[in-house]
Amino acid sequence: MPNTRIAELIAAKLPELTHPGDGSGAIALPVAQFRTAGMPPGMAEQFAKDAGYPHADITRLVAEAIVHLIETDGHATIVDNTQLADMRAATAAAEPRRNRHVKVRCHCGTQLFTANIRNFDTDTANVAGPELINAMRQFGTECATGHKPR
Repeated sequence: MPNTRIAELIAAKLPELTHPGDGSGAIALPVAQFRTAGMPPGMAEQFAKDAGYPHADITRLVAEAIVHLIETDGHATIVDNTQLADMRAATAAAEPRRNRHVKVRCHCGTQLFTANIRNFDTDTANVAGPELINAMRQFGTECATGHKPR
C-alpha cells in the first residue's frame, strides 16, 4: 500500500491543485474530473463497481496511484522532512567515526603506523595496502623492548 498520509494529501489537493509557478507566483490548476461533489453517491458507487475499482472515491484512487508510481517505477521513498533531517544528522554524526586516522601500536607500546581506515563501523575495515606494507617494512621482528613476537 502506498504512503497513506501522502495519498490523502494529494487527494485533498487534486480538485484545486496548485503549481508553484515560474517565479511570478503560484498558479491554481482546477481539475474538473476530481470535483465529484455533485455526483449522486449511488451513481459514483455504480461507476466504481462497473470499472472494478475498490471504492468510489476517484480522487483518492488517483492519489494512491500517483504515490504508488513514485514509490515503484520512480524507485523513490517518500520520507517526512523531520525524519529526513534526523537521518541526515545521524549520518553526519557517524561520518567522522567511519573514516578515521587510526594509530596502530605494538603490544609493547611502540607506534607502528597511522592508517587512514575507511568504513570503520563495518566488520571489514578498508586500508590502503601499499601504505600499510611500506610502514611495516621499516620494523624488524623484535619489539622495541627486545621481545620477539609470539
